[in-house]
Amino acid sequence: MIRQMRGVPGVTPERLAAAAKVRHCALSLVGEPIMYPQINKFCELLHEEGISSFMVTNAQFPEQLRALVPVTQLYLSVDAATPEELKRIDRPLFEDYWERCLACVRELRKKRQRTVFRLTMVNAYNNENHGAYADLVEMAWPDFVEVKGVTYCGTSATSTLTMKDNVPRHDEVITFCERLCDELARRRPGYHSPSMTAEACPLTPNDDPEVVVLPAGAENRPYHIACEHEHSCCVLIALDKFYFNQRWHTWIDYDKFNKLVKAFEERRKELEENGEGENDMDEFTSLDYVEPTPLWATYQSKERGFDPNQTRVLRKNGRPTMITSGC
Repeated sequence: MIRQMRGVPGVTPERLAAAAKVRHCALSLVGEPIMYPQINKFCELLHEEGISSFMVTNAQFPEQLRALVPVTQLYLSVDAATPEELKRIDRPLFEDYWERCLACVRELRKKRQRTVFRLTMVNAYNNENHGAYADLVEMAWPDFVEVKGVTYCGTSATSTLTMKDNVPRHDEVITFCERLCDELARRRPGYHSPSMTAEACPLTPNDDPEVVVLPAGAENRPYHIACEHEHSCCVLIALDKFYFNQRWHTWIDYDKFNKLVKAFEERRKELEENGEGENDMDEFTSLDYVEPTPLWATYQSKERGFDPNQTRVLRKNGRPTMITSGC
């Protein structure tokens, strides 16, 4: 799969070599990985090899979620904000699917490592109910909310989505995120974020080109649009705690995570051998392995999330067209 990418326009030798070494594992796609009886052991094996673990679950298995060991990033797919919408979009298997979903949302709040609400936005299905989504966010209080426009894969007997009616534009995804952040701010009058006050943010881009200048009143809201990837129609909402020193810190320091999780697992095994409980452990948190977000990946940067060191290839009239940066 990797070797066949050699010679493809835009694929550099450096990127090809990096892809040959496994560094990240996304436990997602078809099925429900958290159901695997040995999922904790599998995650531990990944961490032993220095491979990050990105776990995605569909919010239907609260007991397994509760028992999950620390992972690099834990996603909860929340594709709908009401039981009626969830039944229509996800076609769940269990009769008590909504109760299971809410139980998973509550379990997510207890996790101390990186947590993410993941929402695939589909026009005419789940792009309006900001208040109900805010209810779920308040219940889980995730580190991030990742909103991505649905990818059109054609029409079939089981999918009647169309590009015109159901696939959102990037600006529509941004509008949805703005309204969600506004609603969450409205519910918390008097909210105050010390790292976002004028006193905490004295620098301007003239002083330091890497600083991120926030709009007026940012210190009065908990959630903010921090990043966007226009080329993938994806927007990231982040909690205010990830903004400090006038920079967003939404990226991951993988080397730091590897050290932290190995120390955690060694301590856990030590407690088990001594017959002690895990309640005696001090878990590391999502802020312990953050990394500053490059300016080009932040919201409203001129690159709109596209790495300026890469060359984008678009097809026009069936022929590849090179774009050095931007979208």
